[in-house]
Amino acid sequence: NRLHPPGVTFLLGTDELGRDVFSRILHGARTSVLIALAIIGSAVLVGSTLGGIAGYFGGRTESMVMRVVDLLMAFPYLILAMAIAFALGPGAVSTALALAAVWWPSYARLVRGQVLSLRQNLYVEAARALGAPNARIVALHILPHCLPALGVRITSDLGAAIIASASLSFIGLGPQPPSPDWGAMISGARFYISTAWWYGLFPGIALFITVMAFALVGDALQDALDPRLRGRG
Repeated sequence: NRLHPPGVTFLLGTDELGRDVFSRILHGARTSVLIALAIIGSAVLVGSTLGGIAGYFGGRTESMVMRVVDLLMAFPYLILAMAIAFALGPGAVSTALALAAVWWPSYARLVRGQVLSLRQNLYVEAARALGAPNARIVALHILPHCLPALGVRITSDLGAAIIASASLSFIGLGPQPPSPDWGAMISGARFYISTAWWYGLFPGIALFITVMAFALVGDALQDALDPRLRGRG
């Protein structure tokens, strides 16, 4: 059943080893989404913490954090992620770590801007006057107000993280065979593009649909959380 075309027996055809493409796409969805969640989760945790500290304390602390952020954001993120993944070795864990290492600066900048606009509010001044420690003020009175902006950014970035992880898998730095991965499937299909069109087409369609779904969720969430956008056609 090697390179069997789509039909009743194999809905989306088979690959060069006779494996069902439809089953591998479904199984690969779990791998791709879990890697994206690990990337964005780690980036949010690190970026929000450092951005909150920089925005709240200001001064030399803010300068040090933001210079690191500027340095990382000035470098092409995918090339830097490739270098980190190559140093760590191919695999799902190294892909997640490499992309998280280059993804957190955008969240640090976002949270810093939010904290700068919130730290002078009256409820923050009241908590400070009552003697609340800085960690408590940031965790309970400032960061919760950053969640709407973070939620919109997270849903939009999940699709981008899936594409980035698929890009690393395409060049052999992602999950290794026999683990199914959309990027690896598209990479393997390039050798059979003239004889087995379905092999690379359907993983690409799955990637497109998933990324579009996250983008639409992000747009809907932004419309729901931003009252200025409500009622616009």
